[in-house]
Amino acid sequence: MPSVETRPTAEGLEIRTISQRKTWNDLVQSFAAYDLRQGFEWGEMRREQGWRIRRFAVFGDGVCLAAASLQYRQLPPLGAIIYAPRGPLWRPEMPTGLASLLDNIRRFAAAIGGISLRASPGIPDDQERVAAQLREHGFRPLADMWSTWNVPRHIQMLDLTPDEAELLRGVRERYRRYIRNVGRKEISIEQGQSEDDLAAFHRLLQKLGRLKQFPVREFGHYQRLFDRYAHHGDALLLLARTEADVVGGLLAFRLGRRVYVHASSVRADGPRPLHGVAPALFWDCIRRAKTSGAQLIDFGSSGVGKVPDPSHRNYGLFQFKAGLGCRFVSCLPYQDLVFRRLAYRAFRRAETSLLPRVHRLLARAPALIGVIKRAV
Repeated sequence: MPSVETRPTAEGLEIRTISQRKTWNDLVQSFAAYDLRQGFEWGEMRREQGWRIRRFAVFGDGVCLAAASLQYRQLPPLGAIIYAPRGPLWRPEMPTGLASLLDNIRRFAAAIGGISLRASPGIPDDQERVAAQLREHGFRPLADMWSTWNVPRHIQMLDLTPDEAELLRGVRERYRRYIRNVGRKEISIEQGQSEDDLAAFHRLLQKLGRLKQFPVREFGHYQRLFDRYAHHGDALLLLARTEADVVGGLLAFRLGRRVYVHASSVRADGPRPLHGVAPALFWDCIRRAKTSGAQLIDFGSSGVGKVPDPSHRNYGLFQFKAGLGCRFVSCLPYQDLVFRRLAYRAFRRAETSLLPRVHRLLARAPALIGVIKRAV
């Protein structure tokens, strides 16, 4: 298939189907709300997991007005579920682009038996004009605060535009003490490069998954994902070491001037506690991202709901990231554009009742991830 296929629309715009990495990533980064999950590499990773990928962009007078990287898969006998992680991308001041994009997606959905399109825009939920445009095109916001298969709604981000000294002043004082002690005491932070380094990090992540009860994918998944981004210099693996062992790790990826922390873990089963490993790891990530020219770090889920509640079991995670200077962002609700109502109702019943049970099962028995992957 050609890297770009073009089709005119009745409105005088162009719909392009794009399959070339640099072309797509450049288009994604032209939008203010761009995100790694709309990037080319992320889509290819999802392709390896059994999803199919299609990337559409709408152009008018040579300007990209809207775009969406779609991942979709068949759910027999219902049809195909379609997802635009942190998408779609569009320019609210030029809404004809979004209209043309969605018209094209509807035609595409009809061709593949699409049930619905799930959108999870990375846009703050106080942007009413944006939310209204989605509603005008038939999207229905969901009340779900979280999802087992979509990117998180409530995240924490750090602006890297201040200088390093100012960023450090924004870090909680206790964390600053830990950061200053790195290299002078028993803990050192190093950049990992080898397969053995990644395997050591994966072992830590598996232990954390068993402790916190979340599923962790097999090592091969992390190796392929790391290699995909590292090939273009966009992967960062950090390891915290003592003389005896790896005691912490952090894995991050980059798209343009934004860095995204994908996963992190600190050993909790040693003979004695190791204070300050997590703040030291995250600060090293901040410093390296800043030095490389990045302007923003997405530290991922806050672990809590829209209103951080001290009684929430994940409040400690929220407090830790806040202690690094992160700001809390509540994104627009998940949005569904429904194509086939009866099939959609069946899918929603499975999503809200069956999938959480499967998620808990995989957390207790991670070996089943490969079994289920082969089965579907």
